[in-house]
Amino acid sequence: MATLISDLREFVRFVAGDNDDQNPIYQPTALDRGIRFVIKGNYLPNYALMVDNLSITPDLTDPNQFLLLVYTVAKRFMVAEPDGQSSRTRAYSERIGNFRDLIFDIEKQLYLLENGTMFASWQSLADFLEGYAGVRNVFQHLSRLKLAAPFTTSVLSVSGLNTDSGSNLGITPDVSGNAP
Repeated sequence: MATLISDLREFVRFVAGDNDDQNPIYQPTALDRGIRFVIKGNYLPNYALMVDNLSITPDLTDPNQFLLLVYTVAKRFMVAEPDGQSSRTRAYSERIGNFRDLIFDIEKQLYLLENGTMFASWQSLADFLEGYAGVRNVFQHLSRLKLAAPFTTSVLSVSGLNTDSGSNLGITPDVSGNAP
């Protein structure tokens, strides 16, 4: 089974912002050329055009591959558009269009489709930091706090609180709980 190129037109038009059925911005033949360009340009590996140039084989059943095709074709059409148009008279001015934000959003979606999420191969942030830094138990090294005061030095770490109270002056702390 193969996917017809004509079945993909409406999705490409929707993403590109061409929602007027009476006066479309992109003609059906232009959309077909864009889809064929993306397939022949190998933007979707493992997909090819049929001999009739009207369908794609194998069938586009994977939603990620489908979105990758639609977003790539829509981006190719929108990059050719000017960023905006403006007109001004003495009492009236108008500015139409801002394609940069829309193209940036499409590029973000394409990146996520092609590369997946940030921590796809790591189970957690701790695993990522340990693998990236090459240090086992990296939080032990990142969570050590040393407080130095005139009569005491305390180190707070993963292993607990270590206090060196007055050992520099020969004073032993009273740990009996009896306050003077």
